[in-house]
Amino acid sequence: MTVQVFMVLLQCCLWVSLGNPALKVVPNGPPMPHMPKGPTAIRQDVKAEGREKSAAIDDLTAPKHADHAQATSQKAPAGSSLSLPCEDVYLFHSQVKRSPVLMYTSHISTWLAKSPHQAGVAAVAVVIGLLCAWNGPRVWHALVIAASSLIVAWLVHFEAVLKNLVPSLFAELVLTLAAASAVALAMHTGFEGSQVLVGAFAGFAAASYCSDWARTVDDHIAGAALLWYCFGGAFGTWILLAWRRELLSAVAPLFGSFLVVSGSGSLLSRAVSLPCLPHMGVWSVDALVLLGPAGTHALAWHMLCILLAVSCQRSGRPVLALSSLVAFTSLVALGALLAGIQCHKKDRRADGTRCPAFLAVPDNWQWQLSGCTAWVMLTLVSGWKQIVSSPPTSGAEQGRGIFDSRARGIYVPVEEVSTEDGLADKVDPLKTLLPSQQSAHGSPGLEKPLTLSGFVHSVHARRLGGEP
Repeated sequence: MTVQVFMVLLQCCLWVSLGNPALKVVPNGPPMPHMPKGPTAIRQDVKAEGREKSAAIDDLTAPKHADHAQATSQKAPAGSSLSLPCEDVYLFHSQVKRSPVLMYTSHISTWLAKSPHQAGVAAVAVVIGLLCAWNGPRVWHALVIAASSLIVAWLVHFEAVLKNLVPSLFAELVLTLAAASAVALAMHTGFEGSQVLVGAFAGFAAASYCSDWARTVDDHIAGAALLWYCFGGAFGTWILLAWRRELLSAVAPLFGSFLVVSGSGSLLSRAVSLPCLPHMGVWSVDALVLLGPAGTHALAWHMLCILLAVSCQRSGRPVLALSSLVAFTSLVALGALLAGIQCHKKDRRADGTRCPAFLAVPDNWQWQLSGCTAWVMLTLVSGWKQIVSSPPTSGAEQGRGIFDSRARGIYVPVEEVSTEDGLADKVDPLKTLLPSQQSAHGSPGLEKPLTLSGFVHSVHARRLGGEP
């Protein structure tokens, strides 16, 4: 009874505060006539104009909101305490006009396509590709930290310019560097925790990108699309934590070779003019041709090839894994070859009909053929080094791979020393050793203070040994 009375009083207070015009407060009054407008007043005017535009949009959508509110109030029972929160949630959803992630992604894509520094962009792509093709698992830590810092720096720059948060270019640089440094330090300190976020985001993005069938099924079975998104996020987290070594050994050769070939082709096209080189001079467009006529939809097929390669690698078939890795790229190169044989004159056959669109990108079959061929060859060389030549992971390491952390504080307890050996006084039972500090011959090495996990393992080892 007390809870119901409290809810009724709360609804009355909210109704009075929202519906009584006398309680509305004007935050900023008009400036005095004899006072000139300063920078603060100018910013307030700009914000006022933005609020007026938002109010105009709300006025246009107000009838729809009113109709929905009236319909909801008719459906809701009398005295229901859930009607007001539901209305707030609906109004909040109606105010979301555009996805911030898509807005930032579109801004980056536009900058890559229209930037005057295309040679620099291509050179950076070549450098990153060479690092990935050399040893992907080793440079993964540095790449994740650098990519996260750059993304946050871009977001801070975007918001600072849009909202005029900084007065000068120097202040903007300081703010951007501070945000990037903070993110880099956070990622380095808790790298294993960040891998959970990276895996979940990658899995969710892949699931949402391939969600056409899930949305169709969701029209008949409610919740099917949501289940697919959750499965994608969980699968991405699991595969990045459990199969990280094998996954990076498969992704790094393919992704690194793609960056090297696309960047090198874009740079060479600026020096010489050959039919087998790209013609656009824009790195993002030249790289998109290598994916084939499917465009970005080809990423789903590349992900499938990567998963097959990882599965074959874990089952002890590295050659089959390497073949699966370059399967789709080889098909794209074969399609360009068939298009060149049949449609060698302005994308038309000998009888004048147009070349099939699924074989090659129009007017770019030469670059698609040469680029994909170089992509396959470089992937085979890099993959042989990282997949075939690398030693297989032992069973103990596979079981420990899920919880293997770079975070400080995971220690292995020292072995129990018998008093008959005369070494008990030389070993401190409250000390543990790092796994990397234990040699193959069992030398004690450097000591670290015992942690809670090490103490629990030591107690468990004593109980298993039969000691009281």
